[in-house]
Amino acid sequence: MRFKETSHIQKLMVLGSTVCNLGCSYCYLRNQHKNNAYVLLNKEIQKAWIDGSYVQNIKKVFETIECTPDTVTDLEIWGGEPLILTHNLVTPIYELLTYCKNVENMNIPTNFTRVNNLDDFLLSIDKAKKEVKATKKIEVHLQLSIDAPPGPMHDSGHNFSWDRYR
Repeated sequence: MRFKETSHIQKLMVLGSTVCNLGCSYCYLRNQHKNNAYVLLNKEIQKAWIDGSYVQNIKKVFETIECTPDTVTDLEIWGGEPLILTHNLVTPIYELLTYCKNVENMNIPTNFTRVNNLDDFLLSIDKAKKEVKATKKIEVHLQLSIDAPPGPMHDSGHNFSWDRYR
């Protein structure tokens, strides 16, 4: 399969995890720990991140569609809560950033409950930049959804209080 000469991939979105640690009442992931398909999918995703097959499969996709990874400028890591298992993502994200050498933006939607896990992750980004002699800065954007005003409305849909963000 071949894209047109002018085609390229600008944004690469990778699933970091299907697990979320909050269990908000309105979320489709609320009961994922009870859904065998989600549990199995998350185990497979984590295994693929650890054994390197996740990144290898991404490389195969680029080869199959005959598209260069050099056009990727945006990398998004999404999922239930992508920062729950950042220790599994450090090496693969480093490999992705050395494969997609022109990434400028990294987006991570997060509930900010695992921000402490970010240090090693950010160090892997710096290491990858040095490896490919990147002159561009990679901006890391952490996205927080605020889905209700402070107080009872927020707290009724979540298993935590708004005060945690203060």
